Amino acid sequence: MTRVSVAHTGRPLKLLPLAIICYGGVTLAALTRVTTAAQLIPYHAGILLAGIAWVVAFGGFVVFYWPVLSQPRVDGKPG
Repeated sequence: MTRVSVAHTGRPLKLLPLAIICYGGVTLAALTRVTTAAQLIPYHAGILLAGIAWVVAFGGFVVFYWPVLSQPRVDGKPG
């Protein structure tokens, strides 16, 4: 979503500062779900941690990319 957000708004394909938090959150959520399914950590704690990590990831995306997606294209093209 980060790449498409900048590409479709005419911006250079460069990761925004602090957007790495989005990638870290999604990765942590996925790893936590896998380790929970493998019963390496307790179910309730694992699902809670995975949910928090996902909220951090998606919340970070909203915070970091809202300005990008709510402004006109920088290259002046329609769309």
